[in-house]
Amino acid sequence: MMEFKLVPVLYVICTIGILIKTIATHNIVRLPKTNEAIFSLRKKNKRIATTAYKTFEVNELFDCADACVYDTSCKSINVDKSNQPWVCELVADDRNTKNEYVDAPGVNHYDTGWTTLTIITNHDQTACLMSSSRHCEFDAGYNNYNVRIETDMTICNSHRAAIFHFDRRIGRLVHHCTGYPVGHQASDGLMKIYKTGYPSDMLQNIDYYLTAWRRDFRGYLFFGNNCTYVGINGWREGDAVYLSDACSGFTNARVFYFRSIDNGPVKVTAITGLTSSDRSWNSYIGQSKFPNNPDWSGYQDDFMSYHMFWQDQYGMRFEALFIPPSTGNYKFRIYCDDICEFNLGESEDTKTRIINYKTLSRTQKWLTYKYPGQNSNSFHHLIKHKEYYIELLFREFVGADHAEITFFDPDRQEWILMTSRFLRKAK
Repeated sequence: MMEFKLVPVLYVICTIGILIKTIATHNIVRLPKTNEAIFSLRKKNKRIATTAYKTFEVNELFDCADACVYDTSCKSINVDKSNQPWVCELVADDRNTKNEYVDAPGVNHYDTGWTTLTIITNHDQTACLMSSSRHCEFDAGYNNYNVRIETDMTICNSHRAAIFHFDRRIGRLVHHCTGYPVGHQASDGLMKIYKTGYPSDMLQNIDYYLTAWRRDFRGYLFFGNNCTYVGINGWREGDAVYLSDACSGFTNARVFYFRSIDNGPVKVTAITGLTSSDRSWNSYIGQSKFPNNPDWSGYQDDFMSYHMFWQDQYGMRFEALFIPPSTGNYKFRIYCDDICEFNLGESEDTKTRIINYKTLSRTQKWLTYKYPGQNSNSFHHLIKHKEYYIELLFREFVGADHAEITFFDPDRQEWILMTSRFLRKAK
């Protein structure tokens, strides 16, 4: 059986058995019993700037997409419609690996979008997350299923119930084969897949930071200020998965690895063990380890940092490229616990400090902007889709720790969180 929808999206499901035993990257699911992909028009009258490795004639767009789904090297397709029959071109790149295109009259380019489909494993990739009882349908009387641990990696690599859809740009996590969102039940702390009864105060929304899924530089998975973790027995077969706000220190048991999805665009480095007797800014940036020899280094999804007593006495640096969604005059504001500064420039070499917030004992509640020092003093004229280097530095002393950035969008005329959808890797 094969089904598809066309214009502007082509949806391909093939239920003929094949030999592939694992989900592929780039949103093409290749499993023993099911192949799935949703192709959408990426560019009209253009080809991706990679030479096709296979070409052949087709009568329908579906035939080209179907061939790509079955070919393990294929990630996207070009379709030359200038003559009949059409010419299908299979390509080993897509926007995730080569987001460049060349003019080609009569040719349309289709791909499956930014990669969002993945299995989620532990640090050592010896276990994965899955719906309870490996369900892809909800039994009568059930409104939600627990997310549980599966330790048979053969099943992890071949079962649709192990696939999740994670869109880091909007902070949304969905169980793929049921199509329902993954959330957190506050009463028992369990990670669940919700058909109905999803807590109204936990609807996934990246613009409200508390209700978004995101990954930090340690590989920890957060839902707002709650950290995902497994029980005291580790990644044990059939056990449930929990969330809580106790995310101090570091342990591999709390690392959740998204196999098919690249790490986030924000580079994070940290220097730990700073002196408690010196609360000056120089006690961080004056360290010999700053900036090139940190104690910690990793990538995360955005500029929101909720570490909840991760450590005391450290300094942290966040770097990325900001992609303005519109052309106009921008302002920025930051929140941090304890002190911080924010830098902006066309490159790292040309960056200048635009916010200098070094006032202690004022930042009592995060996502709060009530002091003039948290805002940039002037507007900064930025060009739509141009890359700008941004850097947030902050120094933590003791207790809870947190930092974040928002910007004022001149087109929307509102403050927006600096999330993954506006960012690219700087290095």
